Amino acid sequence: MSERSSLVITLLKGLLPFLLALFLTMMMQLPIGDGTGNVPVPHLTLMLVYYWSIHRPELLPVPAVAVIGLFQDLLWGGPPGLNMIVLLVARVILSNQQALFVRQSFGVGWAGFVPVVFLAMGLTWLIVCLYYGMLVSMLPLVGYGLVTLAAYPLLGWLFGRFDRFLKPD
Repeated sequence: MSERSSLVITLLKGLLPFLLALFLTMMMQLPIGDGTGNVPVPHLTLMLVYYWSIHRPELLPVPAVAVIGLFQDLLWGGPPGLNMIVLLVARVILSNQQALFVRQSFGVGWAGFVPVVFLAMGLTWLIVCLYYGMLVSMLPLVGYGLVTLAAYPLLGWLFGRFDRFLKPD
């Protein structure tokens, strides 16, 4: 393989986590369940930011996380900047905790995801309350957080497979 094609492949592999995040953001827009919106979709982008911030942070830098959050905000139509702030806070916190989780078992990583999810849900609730100027129920966000936690083992496993594909030969 030529040096140029090797460089192109390396660049494309570097973009794949970002492109996967954009794809997952669009997947979160698909209706699931009975069509009434009663079944929360897991926060796929939060899972992705968590995984890549721990295992390969260089492939998902802070500006990319900001773009992902902004894209999610544009699709969801909620308070502007909500998801961008939530994902950036998660990314910054995780950048300081990477050494703690990087070589741990999956169970430890999953347990580490619990406070991240509830911090994200709490921050989401706070921003929504401030944006609308009233207290809103936290119950939907608790359900959203629990579904996200339940979905992490499968998505974490898939991200791990994807990560192995991206590793240099």
